[in-house]
Amino acid sequence: MAQPWKHPKTNVYYCRRSVPKDIRKAFGKTEVRRSLGTKVLSEARRLYPSVYESISLEFESCKRKLDVERSLVERKSSNPDSLTRKDISVLSARYYNRELKRMHESDSLTGFTDIAKYDLMLVRLGQWSEIETDAQIQEAVNSLNDSSSRQLDDIESLQEVLGDEAHSLLQEEGLAVPESSQSYLMLMLELAKVVKRLQLVSAQLHVGDYESSQPLPIAEQSLSKSRTEPATVKSVQTIEAVFAEYEESLRLHNQGREKTIDKTLKDYGVVVKRFSEVFPNKAVIDVTRQDVDTFRTLLLKMPTRPKRNISCLSVHQQIQKADEQELPRLSPSTVKKQLMALSAVFEFAKEQYIIEVNPVHGSTKRLSSSIERRKGSDKQYTSRDLEVIFSSPIYTSGFRGQQSKYGEAVYWLPLLAYYTGCRAEELAQLYVSDIRETDGVHYLSIEAGAPDKSVKNAGSTRYVPL
Repeated sequence: MAQPWKHPKTNVYYCRRSVPKDIRKAFGKTEVRRSLGTKVLSEARRLYPSVYESISLEFESCKRKLDVERSLVERKSSNPDSLTRKDISVLSARYYNRELKRMHESDSLTGFTDIAKYDLMLVRLGQWSEIETDAQIQEAVNSLNDSSSRQLDDIESLQEVLGDEAHSLLQEEGLAVPESSQSYLMLMLELAKVVKRLQLVSAQLHVGDYESSQPLPIAEQSLSKSRTEPATVKSVQTIEAVFAEYEESLRLHNQGREKTIDKTLKDYGVVVKRFSEVFPNKAVIDVTRQDVDTFRTLLLKMPTRPKRNISCLSVHQQIQKADEQELPRLSPSTVKKQLMALSAVFEFAKEQYIIEVNPVHGSTKRLSSSIERRKGSDKQYTSRDLEVIFSSPIYTSGFRGQQSKYGEAVYWLPLLAYYTGCRAEELAQLYVSDIRETDGVHYLSIEAGAPDKSVKNAGSTRYVPL
């Protein structure tokens, strides 16, 4: 097993990996060095496996990407794809939305860079920048297909300015469209129209007009041409198979946080199981936004906190029971959390080049508008609530019941929660050693300092005076 490498000057330990020869050109490096951020060998050895594995995942992702590219090259000659007019509109809209998002998120206080970028592109496009209608695009394509046309000399400028964008858009969809085809030419000409529109938008953003620049909805639509590349082991993976890889990766990257990860994976696993039950044996690459919308609707119909005799049923059977017995349903906020969990798994699949687009993105927007935010006062116990809790037999007559196996937790946890405001999970995981004293002040140390302890987030680590 490889070992951490110690830098001779800084004494900081690194993980060093040689890039496999077959991907070096695409990866852009012959070696990867990743700092472990420590000068202590024991700590470096603990961190090394997860960093080593993360680099392996990068190598594997690069290899998958190359395999897809090789497959597309082969298909361009043996089984090429073509585009419909709608496909071209969808792809060009995606290019527009991507550029628009980049401009909106730019850190630059002025739009001079973007204005100059599109101005230069239009200059380089020459006569192609004058195309504005579908009829002009078709006329240009017909002219380019004529071997005697003078415009053939200008095709290089079109390819030079927009060829990479067209190639990227097609590759993202796994489409093998030859560069010499009519579909490819029409796509580049449509992109030329988009560049002209982006030039106008960049000028509007420069003067602070954000209302006029909105994303194009058509970009969210599916293409009429389905993928036809040969299926690989990765492309036919189900959501459950991807989740198994996601679980392994998450554990490798979060060593020392096993308790938190176990809970997260348990919650995510419930959602994945439900999704695979609704769409059995469906490959993740075939999951559509419509599938996610259907799943969201089903979740909203499911009963909340059902009894065991109902929770063991299938999704559709639970919904039927909820209808028959008029049971309370999952709230929009709960459904939103479950969709976010599902999105995390699909995002992992995207990072591994198993899919190109996360179909869950944007599926929670409708839910957000229906979620009522609760005020802090709505969550507080009333005086009557507190009176019931602290006048119970647990506090008045020493009753412990079945909870006696947990010692005096049933007595002390409510008291600690009342006086400190800490979360129940934070209090229940405390050790005796977490009760500390500094300068005569006793306090609780809330931290994730052991495998069986966790905090909600980094900001939850704190000292709570007693």
